[in-house]
Amino acid sequence: GIAYSTNLNNLFISVVLGGIGMSLYSGAFDALVYDSLLQDKKESMFNKVLSRITSQQLIMVAVCSAIGGYLYVYDHHLPFMLCGIFALVASVLSFFFTEPKLDTEKFSLKNYTKQNTEGFKHLFNKDLTKIVFFLIIISSFYALSDEMLDSMLGYEFGLSSQMLGILFSVIALVGALFSYLSGKISKDKDLFYLILILTGLSALTYLLSPIAGVILGSILLISRTAIMSVHNNYQSTILNKYIESKYRATTLSSFNLIKTLPYAISAPFLGIYMQQITAKNFAFFIAIVLMVVVTVQSLVKKKVLAQQKFLG
Repeated sequence: GIAYSTNLNNLFISVVLGGIGMSLYSGAFDALVYDSLLQDKKESMFNKVLSRITSQQLIMVAVCSAIGGYLYVYDHHLPFMLCGIFALVASVLSFFFTEPKLDTEKFSLKNYTKQNTEGFKHLFNKDLTKIVFFLIIISSFYALSDEMLDSMLGYEFGLSSQMLGILFSVIALVGALFSYLSGKISKDKDLFYLILILTGLSALTYLLSPIAGVILGSILLISRTAIMSVHNNYQSTILNKYIESKYRATTLSSFNLIKTLPYAISAPFLGIYMQQITAKNFAFFIAIVLMVVVTVQSLVKKKVLAQQKFLG
């Protein structure tokens, strides 16, 4: 749809459908990995396994980004067409997956609706609410960066289409490395505390965008992708820890849908707005929001720890 969109309406529908599809895929994928490990009583290895899988995925992204940059110059339809073809092939291959036996409930529209309702309830129960709202805000900005903002920033930093293709290949490889390392760094650590630190560092990469040129801009984009790779792994580990196997796929899909939906719905309008105020200034605005969110969340966390210490 995106490859041959001739007007804003077609582009809007394509982006929304793509965003919903990716959110459902991401939730189901994380749940499949976690349940497969849980079945073998190896769920403690989830972060390590997920980090390795993500690393392998990002290596493929690196290869495809380099190729896509040159294909776009030749014909701007080609990268989108190939993405659609490979997604179709992948969807066919997914029918051959072997599901874990932890949850043998057969698929039906009634069960799916029921599980989604329960998924939302699990997502916003009293134990998860404060964490979930924080993660949704951060992840929504990351989704926007990954899908749109970083490419626009690249052009404003002075990079051509070919240079962007090469840069995003490097970015993906760095992301793969940090995703792999995240499994080692997180051992016996407070993952939520690490996410707060990562978000603060990410805010810095947005904050410096208005003054960046080609070199500094490239460093900022690479750094932010490394941070996002680690963040996503830690986030999945935190959420999986609190969700029952029966509702894991739908709950994670609900989370991914909520974090992706703001971008999916507003992407065309945000694109126009960024052209008016520049992507650099928009990145600066994101930096301010992230710093406020991190400050508030840090104060909340300190209050909770103080209460636990007092009660303990």
